[in-house]
Amino acid sequence: MKLALITGGSTGLGQALTEAYLAADFEVLEFSRSGEGAHHVSCDLGDPQAASQVLQQRLRDAAARDDYESVVFLSNAGVIEPIGPVAASQPEQWQHSLQVNLVGAITAMGLFLQAFQDHKGHKVLANVSSGAAQAIIPGWSLYCAAKAGLEHFIGHVAVEQEDQRHPITAINIDPGLIDTPMQARIRDADPDQFPGLQRFLDYKTQGALKSPSEVAARIKAIIDRRPVSGTRYITDSLAD
Repeated sequence: MKLALITGGSTGLGQALTEAYLAADFEVLEFSRSGEGAHHVSCDLGDPQAASQVLQQRLRDAAARDDYESVVFLSNAGVIEPIGPVAASQPEQWQHSLQVNLVGAITAMGLFLQAFQDHKGHKVLANVSSGAAQAIIPGWSLYCAAKAGLEHFIGHVAVEQEDQRHPITAINIDPGLIDTPMQARIRDADPDQFPGLQRFLDYKTQGALKSPSEVAARIKAIIDRRPVSGTRYITDSLAD
């Protein structure tokens, strides 16, 4: 038996990851606000108390089964808003962005670590990161800060796992440029608030965006190859 746990699996790359793992005969639990199907678990990372309760219960229930030979947790949920200078947005927007992209993601991953630490199967914790984690992009200060924070978090987790009896492999994966609803929202940004807008418009017109299903297959391939804990993988580096 194999299990995949995916946050933000209702649209875009998350949906493609959900479909890829279902097609590979994994049991799947997909945590999001608006997913569908028997594998969907209603969970809003923007609501910390409710999300923690749902995640803790469902992850503990899953970990209670000892017949999973492989367990994958994919932290994928995220929001791009607000786009623009910090001074042009409001505290509640900053708080929501960081709650979903940083605090919520760390909460979900931390609860996975707690629930599955002693599980004997092969376990991978994968943070779906972004080039934004390692770049300065005017207008994306909150998104970039959260992505950078998650990559650093994964690095620490990888070190912490080295001495565990049943270690969990912790990795970052940069998925590259993907044709998703998030990309569409970026292209709708106010050019006065987002100096880099034209570059993202060009990505679309020049065909630089990969399909979610292609990127999902590349992410799964990285995980299938038993990745090295603490490593940052880039899907674009895989051969076509």
